[in-house]
Amino acid sequence: AALWFRFRGRKVIYFFHDLPSAYSAKLRPAVALSTDLVHCALRSLKLAAAENPFVLGRPNSVIPPAIRIRETGTAPASRDPERQNIVFAGQVTPTKGVDLLVEAFSELAGRYKTLHLTIAGGIYDENRSWFEAVLRASVHRDRIHYLGYQDDIHELLKSAYVLAIPTRPSRVHESFCRVAAEAMAVGVPGVCFKSGALEEVIVHRQTGLVCDIESAGCLAANLDEFIRRPDFRDVCGCNAHLRYEERYSEHTVRRDWLHLLAHGTAA
Repeated sequence: AALWFRFRGRKVIYFFHDLPSAYSAKLRPAVALSTDLVHCALRSLKLAAAENPFVLGRPNSVIPPAIRIRETGTAPASRDPERQNIVFAGQVTPTKGVDLLVEAFSELAGRYKTLHLTIAGGIYDENRSWFEAVLRASVHRDRIHYLGYQDDIHELLKSAYVLAIPTRPSRVHESFCRVAAEAMAVGVPGVCFKSGALEEVIVHRQTGLVCDIESAGCLAANLDEFIRRPDFRDVCGCNAHLRYEERYSEHTVRRDWLHLLAHGTAA
């Protein structure tokens, strides 16, 4: 199909969904058949160029996934002052660092009686006993709420005080992280480790906080800063919403794709 489109003078676009962390012999023919290469984050482009220099032989653009928000709008819901809700949304696995988050929450919950942790996401059978053990180990498990898989987390994110994204960089690197941008859309800052493109989506001390060390203690310290400094948390939330509008909104991403199709590069 790619050969046919190239023969007809049409564009063939190769989209990098995962971070290319090593040389790939399979990537070379895909690049050769493509007219344009698109990355969901600048980090992806840098890694691709470093490990597979031949990608620079084609035009490269950075266009993130579009984050579509329901018609109910992006204004945050009114938050209960008696309940500061830390939210995690994603697959419940050791790789995603849920155990580190529960440990960090347990450290903070003893100091803040209004603090709650809500976990939304599916769990594979092989991780179920591990997760149950993680919850049992917390002395504050009565304030940890597991919702299971959720089709729509829009309202949950709107009511969040902060989004925690504890993906372990020692095990995996996020190629983008949609939920971080979804939270930004409703003015919720994030706290994360230095995992892949997360450092690009969450700008340290502007739209959230990026932990230097992969540990529950470091995660707790950064979450604690938002709890102790609600004004700083609100500034980061406002900045997060602005960054969403500028980079990740459906309008912005559509504009960049249309510009790429017309001119060969993103706007």
